[in-house]
Amino acid sequence: MKIRSLLTMAVGFLLCGWVHAVTVTLDFTVTGFDPVFFSTPVPQDTVSGQIVYSAASASAPVDALISIDLEIFGHVYTLGEIGFINQATASIIGGLGFGPLTVETGADDFGIRFERDTTEWTIFLYSVNGAEDGFRAVRQAIAVPEPGSLALLGLGLAGVAAIRKRKHA
Repeated sequence: MKIRSLLTMAVGFLLCGWVHAVTVTLDFTVTGFDPVFFSTPVPQDTVSGQIVYSAASASAPVDALISIDLEIFGHVYTLGEIGFINQATASIIGGLGFGPLTVETGADDFGIRFERDTTEWTIFLYSVNGAEDGFRAVRQAIAVPEPGSLALLGLGLAGVAAIRKRKHA
């Protein structure tokens, strides 16, 4: 019985040793911000930064934040100020004021939502200290057909061509 338990533990340790977290780098440049509530002038229209996190794979949910390189309107963010929330296919990283899902107006705060399979941002919100408004940029998704759909379309067109050729012969 002891030998079986030891073998089971040894196999478990070997399998766990093969599972490693990967480091994922999220580089972004966001432009085209609009005020959320009022017609407040946008304090900074281009925001660039880098967030590094660990995950089980490149498209897996965020496990831990490793580093951040982000400055918005003079405020340099640190790891202690940010957190994350994982959703079904996306993750949100943002300030901890009201949590990553909410950007607190009038405070230095931000939130970025990105799709994990592409690490492309879809929504970026920020606010700056003393502002009466928040500012947002939304990236419109571009519908790209899947390779399987294109293959079916190609087969359908080839079938139509073959039928036409057979009728003319």
